[in-house]
Amino acid sequence: MLQETPRILTVPVCFRTPAQELHAQFLRVYDEALIVVDLTGVDTLDPALLAELAQLRLHRRTKSLLLGRLVVASQNVRNALSAVGFERHWPIFRTVDEAAASFDGPNLYA
Repeated sequence: MLQETPRILTVPVCFRTPAQELHAQFLRVYDEALIVVDLTGVDTLDPALLAELAQLRLHRRTKSLLLGRLVVASQNVRNALSAVGFERHWPIFRTVDEAAASFDGPNLYA
């Protein structure tokens, strides 16, 4: 059973979020023990979002923190993430509940 509740970062539709605001949202979860990045509302990936995900992953790896989890509902977004190899670096789930429950399994370090 989880001893800590994962911090959930819900990403708004990116083309409406300025890059600086998106970065500020991501910075808030950089050092959280358990994180879930919820991309449920995102139907299109943009370079700013991909860059933020890559920077977050790199930061967590540098600090030896557990891998974060991604929640992706859109098949188009799943396909895009797969095309750039993100599934090798982020466990991807369809719901926030599934992602949060996955922390009960084996530890996956960034």
